[in-house]
Amino acid sequence: MSGLSLVIFCALSLGTVVSWHGAGHMLVAHIAFKDLQKKQIIIDAADQDLAVLAPYSKDGSHRFAESAVWSDDIKGVAWLAFNEWHFYDHYYIKDFTPGPLPDNQTNIVWALKQCIRTLKGEAEHRSIQKLGKSFMLRFLFHLVGDIHQPLHNVSLVNADFPQGDRGGNSFKIDMPGNHDLHTLWDKVLGKIPEMSIPLKDADFKKLDGYADQLMKDFPKSSFTEALKEKSFDKWSLVGLDDAKKYVYDGITVNGKPTEEYLNRGYKRASELIALAGYRLSDLLVEIYSKTREEPQAVPL
Repeated sequence: MSGLSLVIFCALSLGTVVSWHGAGHMLVAHIAFKDLQKKQIIIDAADQDLAVLAPYSKDGSHRFAESAVWSDDIKGVAWLAFNEWHFYDHYYIKDFTPGPLPDNQTNIVWALKQCIRTLKGEAEHRSIQKLGKSFMLRFLFHLVGDIHQPLHNVSLVNADFPQGDRGGNSFKIDMPGNHDLHTLWDKVLGKIPEMSIPLKDADFKKLDGYADQLMKDFPKSSFTEALKEKSFDKWSLVGLDDAKKYVYDGITVNGKPTEEYLNRGYKRASELIALAGYRLSDLLVEIYSKTREEPQAVPL
C-alpha cells in the first residue's frame, strides 16, 4: 500500500458508516451480486473496475458489498464536494405558503445519469478511464440504494420547517440512537443491526442471510412492472410518494415512533432494498454488456 493509500485508508477507517447506513447499502449490493450469480462475467467485469480504488477504501474480502458504502466513507476525510449527489429535494409542502426554496440541480437523478454516461463511455487515456469508472461505479452502487430511501427524495416544508426539513434530518424524534427521522430510516427502522467494514465473516453471514430472506419475501418476479421502469426521475418521484405515505404519516415532530409505524415502515423499506438490488443488477448487465456503445444511452 502506498503512503497516500495508507493515509486515506486510516482516515476512512475513523469515519462512521452512514446513509441507508452500511447494512442497507451492502444489502442492496449483495442482492445484486446474488441475482447476478449466473452471469459471472458481469460480476468479474464490475469487480475489476471496483478494484482500482480498493487501495483507497476499507474494502475487505467482500468488495462487491463493501464498496457500496465508499461514497459515504469519503465524507470522513472531508471530501464533501459530492454531497448533493445523494438526494433530490422534492418539496412536500403542507399547510404552508413558503418563500423561495433552494434548488439542487446536481441531485441524485443527475448524478446517476452521470454514472451511466461514464460507465458506458470510452476514454482516450485508459488509466484515466479506469479511475473514472471505478469512482462512478462505486457511486452507482451507493446511489441506487439512496434513491430507494424515501427521505433522499423529499424535504418537508411546513410551519416547523419553512426552508424544508432536509430529508428528515431536521425532523427530531424521541427514540434512542435515532434522534431524527432521516437516521431512523437510514437504519432501516432499527430492524437490521449495523455492520462495520471491512466485514467480518460473522457479519457477512448475517448479511447473506438477510439478503436471502429479502429475496424470498420479495422475489424478482414480484417486481415485473417496476423493473420495466428505467427512468431515474420516476424512481425519485416514487420515493417522494413513499415519504408521504410511509414516512411522514403517523409521526409528529419530537414524537415517539409506534411499533405499528416501525413495522409498516420496515416492510416497505425491505421491499425497496430488494427492488434496489434487482435494479442495480439490471443496470450492471446493461453497462457491462454494452461497454463499447456511445454514452448517450442514458435513462431519462
